[in-house]
Amino acid sequence: MMEQTYCLTVKERILLHMLRFPSVYPKQNFDVPRELTQDGIASAAGISRAHVSIDLKKLEEYGFVERWQAHLNGTPAKRFVYCLTPIGAGEGRKLKANLEKKGIDTDMLLDISRCNPEGKWKCMSQADRDAVGRACVFRKPILKKDLPGMTSGTIPTDFRGYICIPERTAEAFIRLADPFSLRSWHSWAADYWLKSGNRAERLYHLNKAGRNIEANILAETMD
Repeated sequence: MMEQTYCLTVKERILLHMLRFPSVYPKQNFDVPRELTQDGIASAAGISRAHVSIDLKKLEEYGFVERWQAHLNGTPAKRFVYCLTPIGAGEGRKLKANLEKKGIDTDMLLDISRCNPEGKWKCMSQADRDAVGRACVFRKPILKKDLPGMTSGTIPTDFRGYICIPERTAEAFIRLADPFSLRSWHSWAADYWLKSGNRAERLYHLNKAGRNIEANILAETMD
């Protein structure tokens, strides 16, 4: 079945992410996964930790989520962690079932690195292809907020907000691009590094973009 596009709200992203951990129960003291901390949830939802804190508080008020302190996997330290209440789990399962009835892959919606690149590519708008493509051509991590957003999925980030697309996933998307799009993505990256002051990365992307005159001038100043 062909993948369809769907734009999840932050609340829906959080519910679907937390639904992946049905074995974690409220007040569990040990071996709670990091994915259920604010950092882990923020990374999965593709938003900042400050933002996810606000949304988790709302979900607690709705009775969908419970918070407590627990030991994380592999560490004696305690952190605030979260899990779905029975009401929240019910909402999450209902949402997942409704999406799957429409032929929508919920894993793909949560994290683009989990989807089939070719299938995802076919159902993306050009604007979303450009957003993902720009993220994929960078060799060094950049903040997600520096890139345009996409409507049919989430570009994966770490808890600090830096893009972290697996190398194999990035290579798969790059292989699907036409030469013009690929050059435009590298051109965008070259201009990004001009503003950020990383001359080596700017030179790399200028060459990939076919902006040879600028690349030659920059290379001469770096000798």
